[in-house]
Amino acid sequence: MSQPTPAARQAHLCRTPAQRPRRRPGTRRALALAAACAVLAAGLSLWPRVGSAKSQRLVHYPIEQVWPAMIRFLRVDAGCEIRERDQDAGYILFTLPDDGKKFSGSLEIVRVRVGGRDALRILIGIDDRPAYMEEGLLDRFQRKLRAELGPPPRPAPTPAPAEPPPSKDGDGDESAALAHEPLQTAP
Repeated sequence: MSQPTPAARQAHLCRTPAQRPRRRPGTRRALALAAACAVLAAGLSLWPRVGSAKSQRLVHYPIEQVWPAMIRFLRVDAGCEIRERDQDAGYILFTLPDDGKKFSGSLEIVRVRVGGRDALRILIGIDDRPAYMEEGLLDRFQRKLRAELGPPPRPAPTPAPAEPPPSKDGDGDESAALAHEPLQTAP
């Protein structure tokens, strides 16, 4: 590439504003806005999760053992005030004291079937608190269950699959016999 001559360079610098190439109006403003949005998005992604988060755990104990253990855990171990509870619906509303403040929380127990085995999904949410507080409560509750009840009951053995009924011919399954015959090609 050839370098511009000094006269051409001087002519470029001496252009009047009307002769200079124009940028689109608002280009700088749009770039500044895009950069500000990128910084804001990065900052929000690094911010700890607070608010309406719900943490959950799966336990393999019967509801008849989990419900009273959960009530005792919230009242005695966590020092919560139970505001409302309904075992049939599977929820508990409580107030958690922390640093001289009180935070509302909810706990749900849902019956699920995982891998052919009955289990309970425990969901907990504490308003205006980070998710690690919910996780900590669930960890402590699981340790309490294991200490009080021992390891979860083993799953019941699965029954062996039933044998297929005999064919109507009485000679056995024709499709199985056909599967073993060699394939014949037409001449």
